[in-house]
Amino acid sequence: MDNASYHSAQTEKIPNTSSNKEEIKEFLQNNDLFFEESYTKKQLLEVLKTRQFTKKYNVDDMTKKRGFQVLRLPPYHCNFNPIEMIWAELKSHLRRNNTSPKFGFATIQLIKDEIGKISNVS
Repeated sequence: MDNASYHSAQTEKIPNTSSNKEEIKEFLQNNDLFFEESYTKKQLLEVLKTRQFTKKYNVDDMTKKRGFQVLRLPPYHCNFNPIEMIWAELKSHLRRNNTSPKFGFATIQLIKDEIGKISNVS
């Protein structure tokens, strides 16, 4: 699976420097980490760093329940993701051969023809 945002929704987001102070406090409380109410945001983030947290993704939970494991692709490595290579080829073909100024029947037919060629490749 690639790292698209809709694939990477976390079950519990780990706070970072973009998080507001209340979000950080709530996360620390939920994970039994001590902090003083008077701590600054920077100090709260330091408390957060005292423990290692692993990101947990919604998709991973769903697939695990069904007996599957998600393998995540490294960012920006489209060569490891065959569908990206197919999309690149399809878009290139459309740029070269689409003579219709608007997205209409001719463009849809061109897409269907090209997808037909791709799916017939073994």
